[in-house]
Amino acid sequence: MTDCKLCSLEEYLKLIEHEEITYAQPHKPAIPGHVLMIPKQHVAIIEQIPDEEFGKMMVQANKVSMALFESLQAQGTNIIIQNGISAGQKDPHVCVHVIPRREEDGLNFLWVPKTLNEEEMSTIELRIKENLTVQLKPKEVEPPKPEKVTDDYLLKQLHRIP
Repeated sequence: MTDCKLCSLEEYLKLIEHEEITYAQPHKPAIPGHVLMIPKQHVAIIEQIPDEEFGKMMVQANKVSMALFESLQAQGTNIIIQNGISAGQKDPHVCVHVIPRREEDGLNFLWVPKTLNEEEMSTIELRIKENLTVQLKPKEVEPPKPEKVTDDYLLKQLHRIP
């Protein structure tokens, strides 16, 4: 996608490129040391990433977090994915934000918890359970078909036996 800011890295300082991920810093970071992990393949939301690849991304996010602890003496990190416009995603390209944290750094991710009545809680609980059951159900994998052996020397020997 040519007009994607994350694909072109036009607003970011590239740190390193890895096999499937580019690591960059935004020119306007949330806090100094803010690292973006940008998949090289253009995907808009995490649901478009195969589970195995997403798992690898999270392993890499952990490594970035460790690097921030070591290089910047961070006291903590936030690992954030803004998945969709309503979640704050600015560009239609998945990226993982790894943000180093320190006490009193002025960055605030706190929110005011909502109070729901019993009926609202029950309705939401049922909807989520139904969909989670579908999403978490193991995919049926077809067992591999045995390969047909055509050049087996033992079978050839059987044909020679009178």
